[in-house]
Amino acid sequence: VQMPEMDGLTATRKLRRLETEGKLVHFTRTPIPIIAMTAHAMKGDRDRCLDAGMNSYVSKPIRSQLLYDAIAEIFCEPDEDIGEKASSGSCKRAPTTERRSKSPATDTLVDWPEALANCAGDLELLKDVAAAFSQELPKHLDDLRNALENGIFTEAQRIAHLLKGACANLAASRPRDRAFQLEQQAEQGDRWKASELLEELRPLLMDLDAALRDLQNDAIRIPH
Repeated sequence: VQMPEMDGLTATRKLRRLETEGKLVHFTRTPIPIIAMTAHAMKGDRDRCLDAGMNSYVSKPIRSQLLYDAIAEIFCEPDEDIGEKASSGSCKRAPTTERRSKSPATDTLVDWPEALANCAGDLELLKDVAAAFSQELPKHLDDLRNALENGIFTEAQRIAHLLKGACANLAASRPRDRAFQLEQQAEQGDRWKASELLEELRPLLMDLDAALRDLQNDAIRIPH
């Protein structure tokens, strides 16, 4: 939903207007199905997405079953029950998987089984995600500090949002929560509080980076 040139809400409104004007007739299916995927997860986000003309809403980190369900709801006929159609084969759904409860441990920075689940159980993919995070982190922190020092709050908000989503995908709840709080303060233009939160966020991200490097070096074993 949040993109640098044109956000998803604006893009959806433009698509819906073009459909109304009959300028998208070359598409085999209209209206075009649109599912919002956002790391916002704030009160009112779902309503804003639906009001813009989107068909459904899934918050990040994406859970595969929820995404499959959202797709099924769009492509199944509205007058037929999704479950019945799925069993008959006319509307395919992914097999339901048991939800794994979150780890009760609160002293670990990363919920590794959850992080692995966010990568569909693919350990090599998780390592790739970890490597990308570690590679980009120094620049993100420098850019965030510079944005706050220069009062460029829209840029600070964007970077905090990006870090929040990355931490959520990695199941690192403490840095995710700090990044979310920083994003909110940047949105409000509160430089002092945002800078204070950055000082709290930085060591958490450094610890996360160290843990991710351990994962890449096979120093961490994730139970399946």
